Amino acid sequence: MIVYLYDIKTSLRNYNRVKRVFYYNINKQGISKYYWKTKSVLAVPNNMEMVVDRFFKEYSKFCVAYKIQCRQIEKVE
Repeated sequence: MIVYLYDIKTSLRNYNRVKRVFYYNINKQGISKYYWKTKSVLAVPNNMEMVVDRFFKEYSKFCVAYKIQCRQIEKVE
């Protein structure tokens, strides 16, 4: 399992446009329909790593992304 932490970085003037296009393309590529996500966090299985890496490379001008590889994710209650 790979967890991506990302933040959209752009000027305040362009923020809403970039954010709208960014999330539109996440949904269009089917990245968000399989895996849970919250604000700025996306978890994907290992076989989707190349697809998600390529997506974040396309947005590297507007987005900072970090990835964490983990074996297990548990909800803290």
